[in-house]
Amino acid sequence: MTEFGVCLGGTFNVLHDGHKLLLRTAFGMGEPVIIGLTSDRMAMEHRERVRNYADRYRTLRNYCLKVGRSFRIVELNDPYGPSVELPGLRHIVVSSGTKSTASEINRIRESNGLKALEITTVPLIAAADGLPISSTRILSGECDRHGNILRVLNIGIGSENSSKVSGVRDAFRLYRTEFRRVSFHCKSTESGVPEQPVGDEIARGAISRAREALRGNDLGVGIEAGLIDGLLPGTRFDVQFCAIADRSGRFTYGQGIGFSYPPIVLERMEREGRTVGDIVSDISGLRNVGSGIGAVGFLSKRRLTRRQITRDAVIAALIPRLNRELYLERT
Repeated sequence: MTEFGVCLGGTFNVLHDGHKLLLRTAFGMGEPVIIGLTSDRMAMEHRERVRNYADRYRTLRNYCLKVGRSFRIVELNDPYGPSVELPGLRHIVVSSGTKSTASEINRIRESNGLKALEITTVPLIAAADGLPISSTRILSGECDRHGNILRVLNIGIGSENSSKVSGVRDAFRLYRTEFRRVSFHCKSTESGVPEQPVGDEIARGAISRAREALRGNDLGVGIEAGLIDGLLPGTRFDVQFCAIADRSGRFTYGQGIGFSYPPIVLERMEREGRTVGDIVSDISGLRNVGSGIGAVGFLSKRRLTRRQITRDAVIAALIPRLNRELYLERT
């Protein structure tokens, strides 16, 4: 008779990437796994739409055959199942949303004279909008099994600057699988930092704008440009910094390329207290450089524009959202 060393359980209503991570974690422990699958009766107590047990069993078993070796699936008619009875169990794998159940299982095991299980908590995988993937969201048509958003995703942009707005749009439109239908909402926001930010003021400004842009939207995008010290002594670079906020409270960050200004620009900025954009407008003879091609457009002979470097900063901030499982905070 097989002695199981690892247990986990769930409804597995629609098998999605979060479930698969849970199962791979359990099989990765190298011991036989026992999996509790919620009965139809128990599942219907908390859900309106539940696939029948036979269908859920078949889907779960087929996936387990691909990723595991020794396992058994048993029907769960209560929250604990065999986890409170099997003496050979050593580990329980749970999602961050069900850790309290594992603690209750250990309390019951110890009251029965059995050893407590080592709890491994697997974080929930977020969909592209930052909220967890769930069977409920999949069945309602909000997202697919991989967390790609199927409904219209409302993206707030914390700026009305045309170069920044266009750069944000360009970045999201590169990822039409993850963000299939998007609606952009632009508004003027306060950065809370000086008009010409320096150093960590740049990130603080972008975060403030992203937080304000998030209101009433699924994602909020904040862009701030400013000067940072370079890797070599005496060098300073202009960078675009992007912060993207979601409704879970998570922020992701990205930074575009850095380029240096002519010494005269930096000298006048220090002496006159004006922004780099205003000074470059004076030197170039171009009006409103900051809302057009940007200083980088003038200095690069239009090979680069502010719109392009904004796009690149946004792409960099999207990277953790495009690779959500890789960027999970594991416990």
